[in-house]
Order: sequence, then C-alpha cells, then structure tokens
Amino acid sequence: MSGSEYPRQASLVGCAVALLLLGATGCAYFNTFYFAKKYYAEAERSRKKTESDKLPPDAEKRYDDTIKQCRKVVNDHPGSRWADDAVFLMGASFYGKRDYDKALDTFDDLLRGFERSKFAASAHYMKGLCYFERREYAEMQRSFDEALRIEPRFERKDDILFTSAMAAERERNRPEAVRRYRELVQAYRGSERGDEGLLHIGDLYFEATRYDSAGLAYEELGRMTRNDTFFRESQIKLAETWVRRQNSETAIELLKPLLPKDEKQNRTADDFPARVRLLWARADNDIGRHEEALARLRGAVELYPASNFATEAQFQVGYTYEVYLDSLESARKAYDQAAKMSAKSVFREQAQIRLNNLNALQDLRSRISETGNTDREQQATAALKIAELFLFAQDENDEALAKYREVVRDYGDTKAAPRAAYGAAWMRLKRYEGARDSALSEFAGVIRTYPASQQARSALEILAAEGADTVGLGGLLEEVRPDTLAALPSLPEPPDTSRAGVSASPLEGDSLATGDEELDDIRRRGARSRDPRATQLSPILDPAKHDSIAAARAAQRRGARPPGPGTVAPDSLVNPDRVVTPGEVPPDSSKVPGGEP
Repeated sequence: MSGSEYPRQASLVGCAVALLLLGATGCAYFNTFYFAKKYYAEAERSRKKTESDKLPPDAEKRYDDTIKQCRKVVNDHPGSRWADDAVFLMGASFYGKRDYDKALDTFDDLLRGFERSKFAASAHYMKGLCYFERREYAEMQRSFDEALRIEPRFERKDDILFTSAMAAERERNRPEAVRRYRELVQAYRGSERGDEGLLHIGDLYFEATRYDSAGLAYEELGRMTRNDTFFRESQIKLAETWVRRQNSETAIELLKPLLPKDEKQNRTADDFPARVRLLWARADNDIGRHEEALARLRGAVELYPASNFATEAQFQVGYTYEVYLDSLESARKAYDQAAKMSAKSVFREQAQIRLNNLNALQDLRSRISETGNTDREQQATAALKIAELFLFAQDENDEALAKYREVVRDYGDTKAAPRAAYGAAWMRLKRYEGARDSALSEFAGVIRTYPASQQARSALEILAAEGADTVGLGGLLEEVRPDTLAALPSLPEPPDTSRAGVSASPLEGDSLATGDEELDDIRRRGARSRDPRATQLSPILDPAKHDSIAAARAAQRRGARPPGPGTVAPDSLVNPDRVVTPGEVPPDSSKVPGGEP
C-alpha cells in the first residue's frame, strides 16, 4: 500500500482504541497494561510522522513493546478486567506492524475467548481493515457487516463506508465506488470523511474524462467543507476542470485568491502555492499568454525552491519555450537546469530526455542544411528521422505530420518517401479525430504512388480492415523492390496505464531494434519520455494539441455531464481506448492489419 494510503487507514486504529486510552483510572495506570497503552500511543505517533511505506524502527519497537506488555496481562492475569483490552490492543499492534495474519488471529482469539467483550464490534471492524490491506474484499465486507450488526450505530461507520468505497476504487469498479462514496457523503455531510468522499467522487469522474461531473463534485465540496485544506484542494481541482473544458479564464479567476497576497513575505510551508502557479501557467499558455506563463513558472522555482514542484516548474519553462515559443536554445538551457535539480522528481529525467531530443533534432537539421551535401537519400533519411523524433520521442503530432508530408513533397523520389506517406496517413487515421475518410484516401494514395513498397501492402490491409473500397487497388501492387527501405518491426502493445502502479513505458522492449542505431535511440528515448507519472503530475505537459495520449484518453482525469448537482448518473466509467502507434501489430500479425511507416 502506498505511503499516502497507509497512514489514513492505519489511523483508524487510534479511534478504535479510544476506549482503551480512557478506560483505566487510579492505580491501574501503574500496572502492566498502563505501559502497554503508553507504548502503543508512542508507536502510533511515530508511525504518523512518516509518509514512507516503511515502518519507522522506533514505531516497530514500541509496537513490539506493547505486544510484550499485553501478553504479560493475558498470561499473568487471564481473568482480570483488562484481559480482553490487552488482546484487542495486541491485535491493533500487529495491525500497526502490518502483520495482518497475526492481527487476524489475535482478533479471532478475542472473539472466541471473550464472547461478551465490549470490543466485539471493533474486532470485526479491525478484521475488515486487515482484509482490506490483503485485498480480500469479500471477507472485508463480511467483517464490516458483522461489526454493524453488533452495533448498528458503530462509531466508526463512516470509516467502514469510506474503506468499502476505496475497495471498489481499487478494483476499478468506478460506478460502485462513486455510489459508496455518495452514500458516505449523504450520511456524514460536513465531516472530514464526507469531504474526502466528495473529493474522491470528483477524482473518479476526472479520471474517467468526465469534466462536468468532476466539476460539480468539487463545487459541492467547496461549498460544504469547513476545512481549509479541503477547500483549497477543491478549488485547484475545480480550476483544472475548467482548463480541461477549455475555459482557462474561469480557471484563472478561481486560482487568483489561492496565492498568498505577498508571496515574498508570506511563503507557506506547503507545496500548494507552487501547484497553483503551475496550473495558472498552464491556463496562461492555453490562451496564448506565454510570457505570463514563464513568469509564473519562474516564480514557482524562485519562491519555492524546496517544493516538490520546483523541478516540474523548471521543466515547464523549457516546455513552454520549446512548444509554444519555438525557442529551442532557451528550451535547451531550461531543460539543462531542470536536469540538475531534485533527484526525487520524475521531471529531472524528463528534462534530460527532452534535452537529448532537442540536441538530436538540431543535429539532424544540420545534416539536411549542411553545405555541399547533395545526397538526397541522406537528406530524406534525416528528415524522416526528424518526423520520427517528433512522433515517438516528443509526442508532437502536428510537427510530426508536417515533417512526414515535407519528406513526401521534397523527397518523393527517395526510399524514405513511401514510409513518410504511410506515416502521415496512419497519423490522420489514429491521432486526429474526424479525419478517417481523408486518412483512408491517403492510404489509397500510398498504394497508387508507391506500388512496389512494403508500405503499399500495409496500406491495403488497413483499408480492408476499415471496410473501405479496395476494388482495383490490389492489382496495382508490384513486387517489393530490394532497395526499398525495410518496414520497421512491430511495436509492443502499450500497457494499461489506467491501472494503479503501472509505470512501464508504451514502447519499451528489445523489439524496437530497426538496424538504424540512431533511430533505435530516438524510439527508446520516446518510450522513456512517455512515463505515465509525468502526465499524472504535470498540469502543462499534456496539452491536447501536443499530447497524443491525451487524444485517446482525453488527458487523465476528466468528467461528463450528470443530470444535476448532487446527483450521480448511472454510467460505465470505463477506461478509454488504448492508444496505438504506427505499425503496431499484435503477436498474430496475419489477422490484424497495419504496417510500420
């Protein structure tokens, strides 16, 4: 379990054992059980101070001390009034140590040995938490149901509803997760758990590309919450929905009051202002205010250098120069600076990759314009590699398409031309919405213009798979000429990045080898540059016109229109279709059309 999830779940134990911390009075505070409670409280405080997945050594020691003291109570005074208290606290300590098997055994011992214990409902509740951690959700729900059967007004019912919703979310059952979170919100409106439920509802709709529904949830949270942290979170996420809905002006109005009035004098200890600046810069870029975006990003770097978002902001400076201002030298300098910043940030690696790509781009352009270079084949190959660089390494569709067409126009008599023509047609079909008919026409053009190329055969297969009219086209094909550039090999299927924990790149693997070391390097760098974490963390990295992945999954967290405020519409909330790449062919290529440009 992630460091952010564990403290939230494990902190429920503190509430569950509140009776223990209040129950002993008088001389009982001087006995063995008093020290057990004392050690347990110290372990909990130590554990809550860390966000790491690893349990702090001092916390583990204090949990062990608690277990030791509790065993003394059970062994030396089995009939005492504190016996079931000690067994329960022992189980809670095993849970704190993340030893869920022993925790379950201990809670079972409590339920069998103390049938009338006041901890019966709490023991079933704690068993449910253990099963949640073990991802045994059916057993989890049975334990929760038993806790509520014993105590219908169980004081931790809100945590039961929340954890059940989280289980549905883990199982990717988004409709059920939304339903359960909504049940929590309705039962505990205005509470911290209710606020968390609304935040999760908004996030689920955002991830499902339903902006409007996400925005309604965030708006409701902003109106309902009394917690400053939840309010700020609701506003920045609501602003992001407006950016995704191409209404950056409204987003900016929401972001303005979130920054400290005098940031130089009133710097906060958290990362929130840097996040605001990053999203504000994204909105500025979307409406063409690129100099303002650069100022916001530089401010994030200068004012919050210790922030987790400083490296990302410096990366976005380079991205703004590269993508929006076409100032490659300034972009290189910004990326170089980002590559030397925090090693903890994924954007440090991203910056180095973009820097390498820009250097490769400059080198390829130099080859084309090199004085005295009259070899058209070399020039065409360099131009084709630039197109591949834009497509595979930079994820810049418009630039890649323009470069493919430039190769066809300026080097139509070279070996690179049929691959470029096929690449342009493939991009129109796969990466441009509403361009199917024109793409099919371009595939037919590949067959007519380059009948002796491998790309002509691949084009015919795609036309057949798309149900297009292929009458007469097959007869145009000629025997593939020996000097035609060989088609690049099929690429592996991209992973399902919608699943938690997936970090593999869409193009990684040894099957990328093409025989051209330079092109192989371009593609492998492209595979690394599309690290899913980058698009998850960055509010600017994936603008729709430059992020090919966003075209299929509509960025990462978006929403659609519900029937009305506070109402959850029934929907499938399914994952968007995966994105394919030029020439991607599943293992049985005889059944699936498609060739490499």
